[in-house]
Amino acid sequence: MSVSTDLTRGGIRRAMLPQGEGFLGQAAGYAVVSGLALAADTGTFLMLTQSGFWPVMASIIGYTLGLGVHYSLSVRFVFDADRTDKSSATLLGEFAASGLAGLLITIAVVAALTDGLALPALLAKTVAVAVSFLLVFQVRRRFVFAPRRAG
Repeated sequence: MSVSTDLTRGGIRRAMLPQGEGFLGQAAGYAVVSGLALAADTGTFLMLTQSGFWPVMASIIGYTLGLGVHYSLSVRFVFDADRTDKSSATLLGEFAASGLAGLLITIAVVAALTDGLALPALLAKTVAVAVSFLLVFQVRRRFVFAPRRAG
């Protein structure tokens, strides 16, 4: 690759994240971006729960902040939005909808584990993050950022 090619969005993406065309490369890039979004989410969650917020409400606020971080980084570094036939507005809407599904999963898991089983909030949040990560990645990869169909 030439220097100018390295400065394209794809070149920067490949240089900064372990992203590739295949499932594993994309999953690795998504994991890095998710980790950054998770830091924003969990940092907010911890700050709010330590301030006396109900863990479920803290989870909603943290997840929403993390969703904004995640979209910004995913579009730039993980998924190739140019390979879809969708507008930016459609992608954002679908990303947010899949994030809402993840939020609902997170809320349900945190509520069940903290209110139902009296587990510590951070443990509940950790379980919720794992479940949400697996499900939402597949939705985003297969539907939101699916390449346009040939023909």
